[in-house]
Amino acid sequence: MTIGFKLDKENLSDFYARNIIETMTFKVGRGLLVLFVLSIIFLVWRITDDKGLRIEAIFASLTTVILFKIITRKSFGYIFNKKYDDFKKSGMFDMMEIGILEEYFYIINSIEKRKISYESISSINISENYMFIILSRKQYFIIPLDSFKTSEDKKAFRELLEEKTRIKAKYEYPDGLKYI
Repeated sequence: MTIGFKLDKENLSDFYARNIIETMTFKVGRGLLVLFVLSIIFLVWRITDDKGLRIEAIFASLTTVILFKIITRKSFGYIFNKKYDDFKKSGMFDMMEIGILEEYFYIINSIEKRKISYESISSINISENYMFIILSRKQYFIIPLDSFKTSEDKKAFRELLEEKTRIKAKYEYPDGLKYI
């Protein structure tokens, strides 16, 4: 079974920016931000008796925590777009073909034809409109689900990949990937 597709840079960047809040990196960053904000509030509280300054520190800190999610999405969207402009030469956004054979699956793009053994796949994730075939933290392949002609084709491809790899697909955003 083979599937041909082409990734769209803008859609992929938007997808990553929308889902960055699902990653462990974001959650750790948010936790560190909350600790930082609480320590600033505590220091301001201990240093000054001015109630106006205390209220301003609390308000500024809460605003920062609330806006952290929005700021993170926007900044990562910008970073992904900028970085993926450099990836145009890598063949990532060229026409690709992925095929499943008995012993391995293959990926063909404008630069290479690559054979990948099923044992090297560590995870299969499906999130929104993308299927991730993850080899390692830095190596993964993305298949847009709308590249399948029918939902039966999509299901058959997923089931065949699950059968060959003996890995059940997870319907969640993959955490811990190196995006850039």
